[in-house]
Formats: sequence, structure tokens, C-alpha cells
Amino acid sequence: MESDVTSPTSTCASDVSFSTSDSCIICFCSDEETESHECDICRQGAWKVCTGCKKKLKRLKKCPVCASENINYISESETDETFGEEEERRDGVAIVRRNRSIRTKKLCSVIISCIAFSFLGVFSVLSLSDFYGNNRCFIIYMLSIMNGGLSLLVVLTNLSGRDIGECYTRYIWPIISSLILFLTTLLNGYCRIIFTNENVLPLIILVFIIVICVLHMIIKYCDL
Repeated sequence: MESDVTSPTSTCASDVSFSTSDSCIICFCSDEETESHECDICRQGAWKVCTGCKKKLKRLKKCPVCASENINYISESETDETFGEEEERRDGVAIVRRNRSIRTKKLCSVIISCIAFSFLGVFSVLSLSDFYGNNRCFIIYMLSIMNGGLSLLVVLTNLSGRDIGECYTRYIWPIISSLILFLTTLLNGYCRIIFTNENVLPLIILVFIIVICVLHMIIKYCDL
């Protein structure tokens, strides 16, 4: 049944029609080109909408018949905003994962460096004592542990600060470690300190290292 009346809300230039099969469900224009709805809830072809009213439906975000929310009625700008927010969240998650990966790699690097430097300090004393044949002395093991701890501080001081790490690595650690290695050469198998001709070369090396470190420190930190 059709009845042509003038709708108070219609924007049609001609008369409106209440025929639900052909007319727009919003403005009831029968002379406008209509198409089926995009609602996922309503039955396909149950109602139609014209092109002009379809654009206005984007503002509703809901179906005008069943009032259900539908992604098809969300405007493109809002869809872009939603996608933009999702992309920002994904970017944020990616940044967090990347930072976590960097921290994990840095932590693993620090642990490996600590282990390597500690073993280097211990091994240098033990190998030198084995060369001089005094590895039976218990003091050798104390010196090896001390040298391992000093070598470990090379990594830890560089983590605490660049200036502290640089000063310790360039000046303090070489001098003390060389002194420990020199004491290792002086000990015999009975833990007695004996200076022989074999200790002359280690003594020269110790003096040379001390002189070089002190001169470098004076040049760097003093105004000459």
C-alpha cells in the first residue's frame, strides 16, 4: 500500500512514498536511487537507503532499524583514528619489546664480561705460579682470587661511570695487577719470598708499567 504525503523531515523535492520495498527508510524518497542496507543484524534486503542518507548513517554508528552497533556505520575518519590508535599501541608494544631485548643483551654481555675478566685474573696468577714452580704455596691462591676480583672491577667500574671506569682501567688496575703478578714470581714452593736473577725481568716489567701509567695520568689530569 502506497500513500504519497509530505514528510516533515524529508529532504525530497518530490512527494515521499512509504513503500518499504523501494523507498529510502530514512527520507522515504521513492525517486532517489536506493540500495540495500549494510547492517549485519537485519535481514538482507529488508530495507533500503538512498546515497545521501547512507552518508548520514555514518554519524549514527548504529542501525536505524534494529539500533545495533555496526562497524559499517562508523565513519571513515573514526575508523582511521581507531586504526591509528591501534598502530600506536602496536608501535608502543614493539618499542617495549625492543628495549627489553636491548636490556637483555646488555645484561648478558655484562655477565659474560664479568666471568671472562674474573677468570683472566685468576688464570694469569695460577699460570705464572706454575711456570715458576711455586703453585704449592697457598698464598698463590689468595693472590689469584685478589687478581680475579681486581679484574672484575674493570667491568663494574665502567658500568658505574665513564670517568671512574677509565681511571681504574688505565691506571689503578694495571699497577696493582702487575704488582700481584710480580709477587707471584717471588714466592717459592714454601711460601717464602726469594729474589733471584729470574725475577729481574718481572721487576723491569713492573717498573715500566708503573712509570707509563703515572706519566699518562700526569699528562691527562695535570696542566703542563
